[in-house]
Amino acid sequence: MAPEAGAWAGFASKTPIGNHIAIDFAYETPTPSPSSPPLMNALHYKAAYWVGQGVFDSLASFSEFESRVNDIYEEKDRGDVFEIFIEGYLATQAIFR
Repeated sequence: MAPEAGAWAGFASKTPIGNHIAIDFAYETPTPSPSSPPLMNALHYKAAYWVGQGVFDSLASFSEFESRVNDIYEEKDRGDVFEIFIEGYLATQAIFR
């Protein structure tokens, strides 16, 4: 099941913790509390930059995400954005074997 539209809007960077960047996934739990949102450490070193660029804002479909990624000029940057997307996806989805 894919995250609902706009789910990436809550993917905002926080103060770095060590070498990691704290990312707030408010939609990760069924009943998030505004006073204590769940915290996730994004491991990718460019996560804060690309989240700040708005690449993940208000996504409604994977094809919209693909279009945004394809508009990025540098191949390395496109790969970084996709890695950040996958990291967030794997951190928020139940994965069954």
